[in-house]
Amino acid sequence: MRKGLLALMGLCLVLALAVNCGGDNGDDGNGDPKDTKEETPAEVAEEVEIPSGECAGLPDLTGKVYRVTEMNASHPTDKVNEVWNNDIGTCDLVILFHITEHNLETNVLQVEVTSAWADKTLDGEGNCVPKSYEFALEPAIMVMTIDGCAFDFSQKFDLNIVTPTVSKPFHVFGVTGDGIIAEDGSDIPYCKLSGLIAEEETYDLCLQIPGLGTANFHWFMNLAGICPNADSDNDGDIDSYYFEGILKATEENQYFKAGTIHPIESLVEECPLDSEECI
Repeated sequence: MRKGLLALMGLCLVLALAVNCGGDNGDDGNGDPKDTKEETPAEVAEEVEIPSGECAGLPDLTGKVYRVTEMNASHPTDKVNEVWNNDIGTCDLVILFHITEHNLETNVLQVEVTSAWADKTLDGEGNCVPKSYEFALEPAIMVMTIDGCAFDFSQKFDLNIVTPTVSKPFHVFGVTGDGIIAEDGSDIPYCKLSGLIAEEETYDLCLQIPGLGTANFHWFMNLAGICPNADSDNDGDIDSYYFEGILKATEENQYFKAGTIHPIESLVEECPLDSEECI
C-alpha cells in the first residue's frame, strides 16, 4: 500500500488543480449521482448480466468464508483501485464474508461481513501467505437471497473497511448490491456493491504516507476535485459521496477463526481535521 499510495498522492498533488485527478464527480446537478457507466475506466471491472434459472449442485453454504480477492471502485473515484488490490495481495486489506446460516427452503442467508486481521507471512515476491484470519471489527449482518446462482441483498447494511495505514475505518452505509456465486459454492466471481460515505465521516479520516507524513482524506478529495454528490436523507443537502464498486471473492474457510475480534493497530499517530467546503 505504501508505494502505491505514495505514487497516487504524488500524482494527484501535482495534477489535481490542472486536470482533476478524480475525473467527473458524478453529480447531475440535482444532488443525485448520475449514470456514468459509459465513462467507466478500462481498469474497473465491467458489469455482467445476472443469470436466472437453476444452479445445479449449489451446496449448503453455512459456515463458508469468502475473502475478497479483487475490488475495483468506479465512484467516487477509481484512483484507489491499484492501492486496494496491492493491499489485498499482501493481506493488509482483508474483507471477509462469513455465512452463518443458509436456509435451504427459503434460500435466504445470514452473512457476517467486515475487515479482518491476517496472521501471515510473505513469499519472495511479497504476496501474502495466510496462516489465519480474525475479524478486526464487529461484523455487520447482511441478509442475502439466492435465486439460482444469482443473489442480492434484501436489506441495506453497513460495510466497514480498515487497514493499518488509516486513522479509522472507512464507513460505507446503506449498502445494496447483487452478484453471482459459483455452482459449487467455491467462489463469488462477481459482486456489485453501492452505498454512501458521509462527508462528515471523512473530516477526521487520515492516511499515512511514508515520506509525506499524514494526509487528511477529505482534504485530498477536495484537492482532487471529488466533491460529495449524494443526499443520504432526502433533506435537500448534499452530504455524502456515492460509492460503487465491483469485487470478486474466493472461499478460504480453512484460515478463519470465528467468534474472535483482533483489532488492527493504526499507524496514524494524529489526524489533522479538514472540513473545508469542496469546490
